[in-house]
Amino acid sequence: GLWVSRMAVLFAMCLVASGVSTVHPESSVRVNCLIVAVISGMFGTFIMLRLARVTEKCCGKSPRTESLFSSLYAEMGSNVPEDETERFHFRVLQQYMTDRPLGVRLFGVFITLELVILTALRSCVYLPVVISTVGALLHYGRFST
Repeated sequence: GLWVSRMAVLFAMCLVASGVSTVHPESSVRVNCLIVAVISGMFGTFIMLRLARVTEKCCGKSPRTESLFSSLYAEMGSNVPEDETERFHFRVLQQYMTDRPLGVRLFGVFITLELVILTALRSCVYLPVVISTVGALLHYGRFST
């Protein structure tokens, strides 16, 4: 709850600051609003990056990561239980971890590094550029008539 609210506030601030940069009459305030928009987008992305690291610790499938999933499969080769029921439960746990990955979800979507990079590009680059371009076109259209 707290993480989601922090991200929502930062991304909303990014959107509002970008919007203010389109309508404010002074150019210095417009530039400062764009800077605030980019910085707040970066901080929102940083929070998402921390959540992506938690997801990676839970369900990272690379053998080099120290995740629950990779440790479970590392145990498979070295410490296989000798008792048949323990081996069965071990296989059930492996199947469960494969079918239902653990991690941080936001609205049903895992917070992964790919999602963080995509969000960073959209909030720190695309959004301010598009909104400032639209604002410049509106500002130019207002004074050209």
